[in-house]
Amino acid sequence: MTPDINALRKLLAEATPGTWRLRHLSDGEPIVVMPDSEDSTVLTEANAALIVAAVNALPALLSRLERLEAVAEAARVIWPRTPTTPEVEELCHRLADLDAEETP
Repeated sequence: MTPDINALRKLLAEATPGTWRLRHLSDGEPIVVMPDSEDSTVLTEANAALIVAAVNALPALLSRLERLEAVAEAARVIWPRTPTTPEVEELCHRLADLDAEETP
């Protein structure tokens, strides 16, 4: 099943923005620390909904990402041997953009 990307984006927009961090209390208990805070934040309904949806969607999203990466790699191998057309040029630009977005 393909996750509903628009629904995930809506949940993300409704949740606490920024980078969430994992911190451990002195007893080792994990807590989520919200942006601009050193203390845990009470889990809001919006944040809880995002966590549930993200965890449930992640397996399908990772599988899809792997398939798309395989297609992109095949395109990288094929395009140098492909006659140049506007479509091929567009594909080259899109692949270059993807490569530029990759984070180490």
